Amino acid sequence: MSTNFGISKFNPTTETFKNFDLNDGLQSNEFNQNAFYKSSDGEMFFAGINGLNSFFPDEIIDNPFRPPVVITDFKLFNETVELGEESPLEKPIVETDELTLTYQDNFFSFGYAALHFSSPEENEYAYIMEGFDKDWNLVDGKRFADYTNVPPGDYIFKVVGTNRDGLWNPVGASLKISIIPPFWQTLWFRILAAVTIVGSVATVFRLRVRVGERQRQQLKAQVDDRTKELREAMVELKHSKEAAEAANRAKSVFLANMSHEFRTPLNAILGFSQLMIRSETIKPELGTNLTDDQRENLEVIVRSGEHLLGLINDVLEMSKIEAGRATLNEHSFDLQRMLDGLEEMFCYRAEEKGLSLTVTRTSEVPQYVKADEGKIRQVLMNLLGNAIKFTHMGQIELRVRYTDGLGVGSGDGKRSPTLAFEVEDSGPGIALEDQELIFDPFVQSAAGKQDQEGTGLGLTISEQFANLMNGDLTVESEFGQGSTFTFTVPVTTLAAIELRSAQTTRRVVGIEEDQPTFRLLVVDDKEVNRQLMVKFLEPYNFEVREAINGLEAVEIWEEWEPQLIWMDMRMPVMDGYEATRTIKGTIRGHATVIIALTASALEEDRVVILSEGCDAYIRKPFRQEEIYEALSTHLGVRFIYEEIEAAEVDGRGGLDRLQVEAQRYANLIERASILPEKLLNSLHDATILGNVTQIESLIYQIHDIDPEVSETLAVMARNFKHDEILILIQNTRERDAEATN
Repeated sequence: MSTNFGISKFNPTTETFKNFDLNDGLQSNEFNQNAFYKSSDGEMFFAGINGLNSFFPDEIIDNPFRPPVVITDFKLFNETVELGEESPLEKPIVETDELTLTYQDNFFSFGYAALHFSSPEENEYAYIMEGFDKDWNLVDGKRFADYTNVPPGDYIFKVVGTNRDGLWNPVGASLKISIIPPFWQTLWFRILAAVTIVGSVATVFRLRVRVGERQRQQLKAQVDDRTKELREAMVELKHSKEAAEAANRAKSVFLANMSHEFRTPLNAILGFSQLMIRSETIKPELGTNLTDDQRENLEVIVRSGEHLLGLINDVLEMSKIEAGRATLNEHSFDLQRMLDGLEEMFCYRAEEKGLSLTVTRTSEVPQYVKADEGKIRQVLMNLLGNAIKFTHMGQIELRVRYTDGLGVGSGDGKRSPTLAFEVEDSGPGIALEDQELIFDPFVQSAAGKQDQEGTGLGLTISEQFANLMNGDLTVESEFGQGSTFTFTVPVTTLAAIELRSAQTTRRVVGIEEDQPTFRLLVVDDKEVNRQLMVKFLEPYNFEVREAINGLEAVEIWEEWEPQLIWMDMRMPVMDGYEATRTIKGTIRGHATVIIALTASALEEDRVVILSEGCDAYIRKPFRQEEIYEALSTHLGVRFIYEEIEAAEVDGRGGLDRLQVEAQRYANLIERASILPEKLLNSLHDATILGNVTQIESLIYQIHDIDPEVSETLAVMARNFKHDEILILIQNTRERDAEATN
């Protein structure tokens, strides 16, 4: 087809055009519109402004000649490089295969040409500098290549070209180029520089050594004297450090074993001393015939022992707080019932001193809350105990109020329910200078020092507990005018239905048939504990054996292979920890279930016991249901249960929970009244002293008389509700007194 720019050939297969112009023999590039003709033999005619062109399309073919490509020129800084002594060219560039340049020759260019002279302006070119360019540069008819800032190195410049019909010569021309780096970039210079630096450093070091040596010589006399003193001080410091570490280890061991080892003889001293005094006072017919001096000496022993026991308990609690091991145990509980229990517990002590104790609460104080009941009770017991201890006449009042103000210690401005307890007494008061110190460990007010009572840790522990619960403990007092301690703590209020919903409990009454005979091993150094476990287990046809220490337990296990071992952790000869490691350290031992039985109340002891390999952990004193539940869980024992319906509590108060509990409590007092007076007195003394082992033994003895009373007392002891045990004993005594009258 003809155009104003020549004649174009269109290939419908490749959909490409090829143009022909004056250089291809046309009379002109401009043709007349519709001025064309094709003859019968295929010849085509096109009329232009300067004449006529005719041709046979089949006779028009591409030129097959691949033109050679040569490098025709070399320029530095846009100037052609001529041959010469200082020229990088030793022969014409056309004949040059290699070219060496300096790092300063960083702007150069090459000229090139394809040796095809039929329309040379239509020749196309492509070039690349291997080692510098990433790809070929297509430049159409451009016949030179420029390069700037080429770094030192070795390169190959290549250029290829085409004829006017686009046929490439892939061989083209090439030229090796080597650009010499500056001396500071050469390997030899770097080696020399490294050697120079090392030498300089070594020289400076030697100079400093010499200077230091001279200074050392000048100060040698003084240093020798000071070194001798320092060496002696270091030896003394080392000995002091070793002694401190040994003392710290001894303290840790002492604190860990004090509760188990030290309380037992102390409780025996206190228990028997109190029994002697009680026998003389209540039952003079026994004929103890104590003189006044002997009775006074016994009372001194009791007071001193109680003081020492209180000190031990406070030191243990304080060490636990300092070690960061005190944790919260929040749960739902009956606040009103706890306050009633505290009032009954301390009312008797106040009456003995001729004091009046009142507990008042506002109408907004809820009955059911969620908080750490144990720590709240301990703080209040400490505050009430101090008030009674240091008040010699007048009254003591515990006021409880509920506010919906800003939560103590919340820090976020949100409103949360808060309980405030105020303990006010008419005692001697606390001087202003003492008020800033009484919360420090082992610090007492003037009244405490004068009465020589207390350990100086009670308020410290109480304040730490208050802070742990995000609460606060403060004091307001005027010397000679009494004191008021305010204890605030945030709580979550609950409705009765949230505290206890209708539920059904079960009691084991038998064991299903068609079960294998289970072999159980009871390991405990105390016979009363072993007997209690045997009585729990033997009625249900378990094979039970006993061991008095860990070594005997391992021997029985190797011979008898029991399926489950009840393991006490503190025993002579070999304790439960070592026995557990020995058994669990064997392949057979993995098939034996070991359940730890311990009187420890520390959470970290539970973690240690389980890490030693025990499969479960039960605290003493325990309930029968816990033993049977563990057997069902770990051995798959199938028991027969009796369903016991618990009292339902609805939101409307249709069946009043307090009435149900009051009736149940009255029944409990009636059943406890048949217990021997001596047994109740012993339980009372052991509870006051906090002797867990003695309490456990006495509860076991009660089990033989009335299992239901024993179970209830075991639950109280397990939850450390010693005040409730004392209240139960006191109510039982009062009932007996009323029945006698």
